[in-house]
Amino acid sequence: MKLSCTSYSYHRAFAARKFTLLEWITFCGQTLCLEGVEIESGHFAATTPAALKEIKKALVDQHLTLACVTAYNDFGYELVAQNERELDAVKRWIDIALQLGSPLLRIFAGWPHGDRETCWAIMVEYVQRATAYAEEQGVTLVIENHNHNGFLRTSADVKRLFDAIRSPWLRLNLDTGNYLDGLPSIERTAPLALHVHAKLLHLDEEGREVHIDHARVIEILRRINYRGFVSVEYEGEEEEETAVPRGIRYLRGLLASLYTG
Repeated sequence: MKLSCTSYSYHRAFAARKFTLLEWITFCGQTLCLEGVEIESGHFAATTPAALKEIKKALVDQHLTLACVTAYNDFGYELVAQNERELDAVKRWIDIALQLGSPLLRIFAGWPHGDRETCWAIMVEYVQRATAYAEEQGVTLVIENHNHNGFLRTSADVKRLFDAIRSPWLRLNLDTGNYLDGLPSIERTAPLALHVHAKLLHLDEEGREVHIDHARVIEILRRINYRGFVSVEYEGEEEEETAVPRGIRYLRGLLASLYTG
C-alpha cells in the first residue's frame, strides 16, 4: 500500500491562497514525503494543455504519482437535461485525467432528487454511460460510497450498483468515513476498491482518527492484498497545517508495520 493526500485536505489553504496547485505538489513531495497525490477538480487554476503540462512536470520533479483526479457530479436528477450536463462534466474530467496520465477518476453516484427508486434507475443509466466513455478513453472510474442521503450509503447499495454495471472500468473509491455502518460495509466492499480515502476528522495527539479504526481498516486491506493508494482526506476543524502531517505520520506507521516483523 502507498500513501497519498487529496488536495481537499488543504481546501481552506487553497481558498486562502496559501498554496497554488504547483506549490502544493512541491509541499507534498518535499515536506510530507508522500508517494502520490490526488487532485480535486476545484483546485486546478486552469486545464489548458500548457497548464496540465506544468502539473505533469511538477509531479515528475517531486517523484510523485498522480493517484487520482477527483471530479464532482450528481446523477440523481429526474430531468434528463440536468443529468446530461452532469455527464458532459464527467466526460470532460475523464479527458483531463487522460491528459494528465491519471489512471483513475473519482466520481459520485449522486443524491436522489425525488423518488429514490425512480432516481436510482436513472443514476444507473448515467453511471453506465460514463463508464462506457471512460473505457473508450482508457481511464478507470472509481465511484465513492457516500452516506449523506446519497445513493451509496451501505455495502448493499454498492453491491446493487456493481451488480447492475458489470464493468472492469468501474471500481470503488472506498471512503472509510462514509458508510452508515462503518467497518462492516468497509469489509464487505474492500475487494471492489481501487482507491481508498482515509477519512480524518478528529485526531488525537498521535494523529489517530478517534472515530474510525484505521488500524483495522488497514488490516482488512492487507488481507485482500490491496496494493493501491490510501489517500488522506482531512475534513476536521483543526488547522490542516498541523492536523494533516500528524495524521499522515500515524497512517505511515500503520503501513510500515505491514512490512516489519
